[in-house]
Amino acid sequence: KTFVLTRRAQYMIMQGIDASQILLTTFTNKAANEIKERIVKVVGDEGKRITVGTFHSICNRILRQYGEKLGYSKTFTIIDESDSEKIMKAAAKQYGLEMKDVKFYIAQCKANLLTPAMALAKATKTDMDLANCYQIYQDELKRTQGMDFDDLLLNAVILLEQHADVKQALNNKWKFLEGDEIQDSSETDARLMELLAGEEQNVFFVGDDFQSIYGFRHANVELMLNLKKRYPNLQWINLQNNYRSTNTIVYGAKTLIDKNKNQLKKTLIAARNIEGSKIVQTKCRNQEDEATKMINYIKFVHDKRNVPYSEIAVLYRMTYLSRNLEQALMKERIPYTLIGGTPFFCRAEILDILSYLKIIINEYDMTAFKRSIAIPKRGVGEKSIDVIDEFARTYPGKELSIREAVGHKDLKLRGKADKAIKEYAKFLDLLEAKYLELSPSELIKWLITELEYVDYLKDTYKDEGEVQSRVENLFELVNVAAEYSSLEDLLVQAALYREDLDDKKDAVQLLTMHKSKGLEFKTVIVVGCAEGISPHHKALGDPKQLEEERRLMYVAMTRAKDYLFMTYPSSVKMQGMDTYAKPSRFLNEIDSKYVHKN
Repeated sequence: KTFVLTRRAQYMIMQGIDASQILLTTFTNKAANEIKERIVKVVGDEGKRITVGTFHSICNRILRQYGEKLGYSKTFTIIDESDSEKIMKAAAKQYGLEMKDVKFYIAQCKANLLTPAMALAKATKTDMDLANCYQIYQDELKRTQGMDFDDLLLNAVILLEQHADVKQALNNKWKFLEGDEIQDSSETDARLMELLAGEEQNVFFVGDDFQSIYGFRHANVELMLNLKKRYPNLQWINLQNNYRSTNTIVYGAKTLIDKNKNQLKKTLIAARNIEGSKIVQTKCRNQEDEATKMINYIKFVHDKRNVPYSEIAVLYRMTYLSRNLEQALMKERIPYTLIGGTPFFCRAEILDILSYLKIIINEYDMTAFKRSIAIPKRGVGEKSIDVIDEFARTYPGKELSIREAVGHKDLKLRGKADKAIKEYAKFLDLLEAKYLELSPSELIKWLITELEYVDYLKDTYKDEGEVQSRVENLFELVNVAAEYSSLEDLLVQAALYREDLDDKKDAVQLLTMHKSKGLEFKTVIVVGCAEGISPHHKALGDPKQLEEERRLMYVAMTRAKDYLFMTYPSSVKMQGMDTYAKPSRFLNEIDSKYVHKN
């Protein structure tokens, strides 16, 4: 799919279309970077003028330019999930609600293009408190000039709907739109593309409804299935050749996905035309035995079929299933990489350093203030922070920014906190002076040294290996910062880029089925093929969710080029007790002529 999208963009540029008029959307930063590199490789420097990015990065660009029309400065902060949850938790507490319920409600509202005012207007007696929490949450974000990830999309849509001049300017700028992975679109994504397409509707999408697996992120496969309603002149082109897998894997997986009723009917052709080995389905006594069988299959393809470790992937439905697998691999000294650990820009030491930089760029950023005032410990507790917050909100004449409040002569705190906050304010002034003088990487090096942050890590983490790992992350942050000429650009990238760094070593890849999407390996081992695991127990009573679970298994199976193994335990541990497990219904839905059972 991505190849087709890329070649079309290359072709348009080679036909004389101005590359700056092409907008290409992807679902990951990694894909965006790869696509741009491929385009430039073929068409040269003209390809650098094309706009390629995720929906979030494109909306960020739009809002930095036009956000003032919605009351946001160009230096608004993109807050991360942990900071977002702290604000939600405070709002939930006011109404005696659970934070997770508030979080789910707000995400649902934003995915369905509902502002707090709209949510309040349609709220019933049962969800009125949730709607009030949504209003409190958004008010706090606006006050601190912050947006969460969902706001980037929602605010861009609001901007385009409410300001015709902005919409017209963007329609004139981007005349040719391309969208990757259309099956993963939410209502907000779809509306955004519709607004950017303008009256000409010059759009090109690629997608595969068989691979729509992000319902929990508000993706809606119906949007792809009903695309013609939005774009009446749309032409469908079926890409039916699969160049990745053997005949057995392509047609075996097709017999599984054909059990879904809600889908576009299409023919699939295994273009390699190699019969290949049968899909091996293996019954295991328990999860420990399943890990042993996994080791056997890894050794077989690695030793007998010369498959490199890096071309072997072990896929599972839930992250906790990796524990037994990791233990088995460590015991056998087989190198492995766990994909989907904590992303680089979400690591505590990186967030600590970036919090200081954020408060320099956005002086209203309360979450950055709360994190930076606590690192290193200064003796400024929650009560003092509440006093500062109240002082900023209620100062006569105008509301103060956090920077203005902490440095204000009228701010009075008790004892040690008063002295500490004055020293902190002076430090921020010094940091701002250095910001004007140093490059981003030099500024970060200076900040780490000035905070004596490495000593702080040694005091906080007693394990030498962990300290060393975190120090290495700081070195990497300095390296990353060296790629940016402005601190603002670095902070935007840090907020938007949530993927883990590539690991190039020859190692077996352990990852969830969801994380495997878009990847391919010579050998795939899918573990945990049991009812309640895959399909997930929450989907068992819901036909719509069950179809998504089937699509997820289809994605897992079709990552394999040559060898596919599927294992299932006869018993699993539930709260420390061995419990009988039935084989996944998906195993029997694959036509038996493509399967070898053992």
